Amino acid sequence: MYESTESSACMPMLRRFARLLMGGQKAGDVLVLAALQQFSDNKIGIPRTEDLKFALYQALIMVWRTPGRNYLSDRSTRAIDTDSAERTRRRLPEISRAIFLLTHLDEFSLDQTQRILDLDTDVFDKCLGRANEEVNYLLATDVMIIEDEMLIASQLEVLLRSLGHKVTTVVRTAKQAIAAAKKQPPKLILSDIQLADGSSGVDAVAAIVCETPCPAVFITAFPERLLTGVRPEPTFLLTKPFKVEQIKAVVSQAVFFDTKIRWKLSSEELTGVLAQDWGGA
Repeated sequence: MYESTESSACMPMLRRFARLLMGGQKAGDVLVLAALQQFSDNKIGIPRTEDLKFALYQALIMVWRTPGRNYLSDRSTRAIDTDSAERTRRRLPEISRAIFLLTHLDEFSLDQTQRILDLDTDVFDKCLGRANEEVNYLLATDVMIIEDEMLIASQLEVLLRSLGHKVTTVVRTAKQAIAAAKKQPPKLILSDIQLADGSSGVDAVAAIVCETPCPAVFITAFPERLLTGVRPEPTFLLTKPFKVEQIKAVVSQAVFFDTKIRWKLSSEELTGVLAQDWGGA
């Protein structure tokens, strides 16, 4: 059994999540009330051995995905049909918004988020991809690509433009990158670590961010050259050959946290701004 103090401690987070999910205070609070009724009456079937925060969010999502959302009008206390096929036919943007909020705001892991939403892997991956695309689009920024392989550079440029970003520069050497950054400072850098003339993408990024702080995503076939433990290691690192979904996910994380810092917003404030702008959800 859970202690009442534990439940009380979770309430502010749960209400915040519900309000952003529903797009308003009243609807969010009604959703929380309905979820608590179902949870306290044990009509949902969540094992009481689960972590309380996890269990409450799972209960809320189960109510949110109830066919017809009857709880919004009559606060129904009837048991929820958790096996209804309707749960898996919700529009993709809505599920993507839930993933975005659960991972960015409430800091659940991807595994926990998938379990809370009760989605199979294929559906979850598609929704996660949509969530990352939306974050990238809403936080579109100026990007520099430092890559000596023309085909890879072209693939990255097309992908970034499709996500709404503006690719300001594509260069092949550290010298070109540093010179280009002085003319037009980037707000995000995607860089290989070993460049055409033998120069280092790591050194180029280090020189650029000293003048213009911005996040960098390193894409390399030799991750062991960066993950040495000798010096600070990059936060965002992808290994070649990469998958498109990996690029989308990592770039969305980079621009999200950089925007939070530049706007001097908390995770809650920034997530709230994005959730309000989340079209079609």
